[in-house]
Amino acid sequence: MQYLHAAISETLRLYPPDTKACRVDDIMPDGTEYSPERWLEYGTCRQENPFRFPVFHAGPRMCLGKDMAYVQMKSIAASVIERFEMNVVAKDTCPGICPR
Repeated sequence: MQYLHAAISETLRLYPPDTKACRVDDIMPDGTEYSPERWLEYGTCRQENPFRFPVFHAGPRMCLGKDMAYVQMKSIAASVIERFEMNVVAKDTCPGICPR
């Protein structure tokens, strides 16, 4: 669930749900790659400063339903994922950085 939380946060970073938009297209120096690993620290999803990641706003006007929104997004992802059959390659190896 930590990686799913990180993947959702990365998706919200790239495609924020509010109506804010750029006047012209942005091109990041790295090509704006989708990288959920930026949210993981030793296998655990770390929370970014809400003023740097303002999807749910920050300060006294922060969204009270933030945690419930993440629960709903995770449940929708789980309901979609369960419809597929997955074959795991190299089941004994750990993807990325894992505490041992």
